[in-house]
Amino acid sequence: MNRLIAIIITLLTLAIAFPAADAQQRKKTTAKKAVTTQSSVRKRQSETKKAIQETSRKIETNTREITRRLNRLNEIGADITTLDKSISSTKAEIDELDNQIKEIGDTIEQLDMRLSSMSAKYASAIRRIASRNRSAMSDLAFIFSSESVAQAYRRGRSLERFRVWRKRKADELTEMKHALDTQRVKLEESTQQRRQSLDKLNVSLADLNEKKKENDRIVSSLKQEEGRLKKILEQRRKEAAALENELQRLIAQEQERIRQEEEQRKKAELAKQQSTGKKGNTTSSNNSKPVAKPTTTTTASAASSTSTKGKPAVATKMASTEINLNGSNFASNRGRIPFPVTGSYKIVKHFGRQKHPDLKYVEEDNAGIDIETSKKAPVRAVFDGYVSHIFRGDGYNNVVMIRHGNYITIYANLGSISVKKGDKVKAGQNIGTVYSDPDDDGRSVLHFEIRNERARENPEIWLS
Repeated sequence: MNRLIAIIITLLTLAIAFPAADAQQRKKTTAKKAVTTQSSVRKRQSETKKAIQETSRKIETNTREITRRLNRLNEIGADITTLDKSISSTKAEIDELDNQIKEIGDTIEQLDMRLSSMSAKYASAIRRIASRNRSAMSDLAFIFSSESVAQAYRRGRSLERFRVWRKRKADELTEMKHALDTQRVKLEESTQQRRQSLDKLNVSLADLNEKKKENDRIVSSLKQEEGRLKKILEQRRKEAAALENELQRLIAQEQERIRQEEEQRKKAELAKQQSTGKKGNTTSSNNSKPVAKPTTTTTASAASSTSTKGKPAVATKMASTEINLNGSNFASNRGRIPFPVTGSYKIVKHFGRQKHPDLKYVEEDNAGIDIETSKKAPVRAVFDGYVSHIFRGDGYNNVVMIRHGNYITIYANLGSISVKKGDKVKAGQNIGTVYSDPDDDGRSVLHFEIRNERARENPEIWLS
């Protein structure tokens, strides 16, 4: 009986123990699965993050590459425009030289014919006179063979006139030969100049052909990136609009400050006049002397950097360090304002609305001009004035505004600045350097504007 009871108890214990062990095993298995799942999730999250980062990197790299291509497209466009002008000018020069060579050739032909005719007539006259008058006699024998003194006198006079005539004809022949030699030298010079112009034309045409091929390649590649390119252009439009809004705000602020200062000045002047009038009973107005206003003279100081000597590259101009301004009035210097950079430069974006002939959606409205120059090139003030504002703009880096009376010059995309707000500056003074873009092989482009208060002006009309 006791044994039966023990067996029953053992069975009951086992019945209770096995479910507990099974539950514990299931718990361990579930925990292991959970750990495995968490590890898998973390791995997938890490892979997803890496994929997102790689995609962002590719998008950023692609954006930079498209931006570089777009910038290069602007540069090539400027090169092509300049080359077209150069080719047209060279062709006109060759045409003019062709006309000149033809005229010189005709002149040489006429002179040659006249010289031959004169030489033949001169030789014939010498032979005829010598044969008729003297045969083989010398001048002295010819005179002494005369039958009378009168005949000897006449023969002497005749010989003298003959010598004068012969000298005059010889001088004419010499002069004619000199004129002919001179024309032949001119012909050789013109022919040489034509050869040089033709060589220049051929080089320009070859360069133009290469530029157009590169332009076509870039246009073709950009057409395949239309979506990304449109986003880049939209971003540029937003940056340009932000710059415009900030300029308008600052100019309006400056105008208001100037207006208030003028009002205060007038009030102070009126109060002074009223005060002077009250004292007029005791002090004679004749004792007061007018104060002479100081005259302002514009001194065109040379820029701190000197221009690079030598022949400029194709489609690149050289801005002179010399400044030749007319007085202290900005408005009276239209066409005389110096470029804001020295050395080599080229305008890659002109004033106003610019539309690309091949990429119809590439259209930008430029409030000034964009000047590409050497890396970190110095930037100079183009006229006497004072620094009214300095700020940073998205896509334009540092921006400096200089006021010249009612006119304002704006220098954007500066990397470093050497002036501060309120500084008085002279024409030619260094105000900073152009920003060098590390994402575009150090490309340096200055954005330059001229405004009559808020109204935009085309800088190319003002610059010399």
